[in-house]
Amino acid sequence: MAYKQQPLNQDEFNMKIIKDLGITTASSTSIKKSRYAIFECTKCTNHFKARATGATARKQTTCRDCTLSKNQYYKHPLYAIWNGIVQRCYSTKRKDYHKYGGKGVTMCAEWRNDSTAFIDWCLGNGWNNTLVIDKDIKSRELEVHPIYSPDTLSFISTQQNAEEANAKIVEQYSTDGALLQEYPSASNAALHMDVVKSSIANCCRGILPTCKGYVWKYK
Repeated sequence: MAYKQQPLNQDEFNMKIIKDLGITTASSTSIKKSRYAIFECTKCTNHFKARATGATARKQTTCRDCTLSKNQYYKHPLYAIWNGIVQRCYSTKRKDYHKYGGKGVTMCAEWRNDSTAFIDWCLGNGWNNTLVIDKDIKSRELEVHPIYSPDTLSFISTQQNAEEANAKIVEQYSTDGALLQEYPSASNAALHMDVVKSSIANCCRGILPTCKGYVWKYK
């Protein structure tokens, strides 16, 4: 018995359904099939073809051109960065999802739902295209799960980012052997102690006995 497809329910969509196209491809060159329909853009009233399944389709209100034009920054490098973060945190199809969303990394609702708010904050807080966006350093300092938010975002150099990614945990001891503190990296410890990273790293390697009156070891 052939499966009878249920008609689309207009009440579930923000845009007016002009024509239900049923199961088809996005274009003549596409292979993957899905449910499509012709919708009317609520802004320009043009008719366009779009997917008709899933929460995103039901919430959509404008065509692609209107969606892009309402975002003054969509060609800005930070827009691509914002989109990449959202995809890594929420798209299970991303190859690197297991390193971000799969580990519970999120983006605050204010930014996730508004790329302009994210870009405005970055531009107003010192970002430039020589710096890398980091959410781990401040998240650790605040002892919260990694999240992209105004409280946890910082801008670091590509070198520092590489060091953080490959960092070893550093332990701080008193001279009588009592463990005092742990730091996620030699760079982080140096920042807190107001010394150069090499001084703490050399202690951890046994080259120097102490730094700032403390003994340092890699965990």
